[in-house]
Amino acid sequence: MWIGSAGTRSLLHSDLKDNLFVQIWGRKAAVLVPFADSRAVYPCVDNIVNSAVDPDAIDLARFPRFRRATVYRAIVEPGDVLFIPRGCWHHFRSLTPSISLNHWWGSPLTHRDYLRLLLALGPRHWLATGRDFVVHGLLGRSEARRFFFSPPSTGRRLFDLLTERDFSRSNDPLHDGDA
Repeated sequence: MWIGSAGTRSLLHSDLKDNLFVQIWGRKAAVLVPFADSRAVYPCVDNIVNSAVDPDAIDLARFPRFRRATVYRAIVEPGDVLFIPRGCWHHFRSLTPSISLNHWWGSPLTHRDYLRLLLALGPRHWLATGRDFVVHGLLGRSEARRFFFSPPSTGRRLFDLLTERDFSRSNDPLHDGDA
């Protein structure tokens, strides 16, 4: 459940599982970008499930590939239900005080999908992933939490894949205490 005042926003991000989003009270602006356009949303160097692009103030000089992304925009109101497919990039901004509910389910996007994306992103992402693999995986240092739930770094995800055979477990808020 998400409760927030007008102006509350989520960052543009991608969830590994399918998401059913229900607007209970108030109104929100929603932005969705298909996973196939992931390079165009400029995934963050330390965490490729978060985007550096602000959909509310797009800087096309800094993020020129975003111009070629398929972008869907909608206003969700009480009673609206939005299906967000696994991997689809999404961003919400509350237009009024609001209450929303969501539920993630199903099989997550595979590590292969994210590894293909990581390879396409280039050396800056590879180096950050390697650093986080060592620091947060091998050395076991905890990662900074910036929000109620901060997903693990890409390097930590790869460490989990190699040691636990699970790329998405530490991204699941239900297993957050295990991360």
